[in-house]
Amino acid sequence: MAFPYLVVGAIGVPVTDTIWANGDRTTSQWEDEGGATTNLWQSVDSESDTDYVTLQIVILDDTRTLGFNMETPNGDPIGSQTVEVQVRARYLEPGVSLSNAPELTIRFDENNTQRATGSATALTTAFADYSLFLNQTQINSVTDWADVEVDMLFDNTMNTGLDEEANFEVSECRVIFSP
Repeated sequence: MAFPYLVVGAIGVPVTDTIWANGDRTTSQWEDEGGATTNLWQSVDSESDTDYVTLQIVILDDTRTLGFNMETPNGDPIGSQTVEVQVRARYLEPGVSLSNAPELTIRFDENNTQRATGSATALTTAFADYSLFLNQTQINSVTDWADVEVDMLFDNTMNTGLDEEANFEVSECRVIFSP
C-alpha cells in the first residue's frame, strides 16, 4: 500500500549576521578622527571607539544627517527574527554647557525609501549604543537587503543660544540579525 506524501515548502533558517557600514551615503561636513572627509564608513565599521566620525558645530539649530550604505547580509531575515539597527555615538560640550542634551534619531532605508524610523533619543557625553528594532512589517517591507542604508539625524534645536556648541561622534554603525 502506498502512502500519500505531504510536500512542505522549504523551511528557512534565520539569519545570524552582523553587517557594517561599507560606503558613505550622507557625510557632508563630517570627518574622521584624522580629519579625512571621504571613506568615513571605514571609521564606523568595527567594534572600536578609537576610530570615529565627527561633526563639530559651534551653533546647532537644525538637524544634521550622517548616513552609510550597509553590507549585504548572508541571507534575508525570515519569520519573527530580530533585526536591530545599532549606532554607537556621543556628543561633546566643548563650549558652554548645553541646557538640553542633543537627540539622535535612527532611520533605516532601502534604496532611498524609508522603511523604519525610531524616536528621538537624548545622547550622552560617553559613547553609548542606540538601537532601532524593526518590527515584522518593517522587515517584510525590505525587498533587497543588498541595498539598505542607515541614517542618523542629530538634532539640537532646543539649544539655539549663540554660545552653545555640540560636537557629535559616531564610532559604530551596524545591523544585527539574530534568531
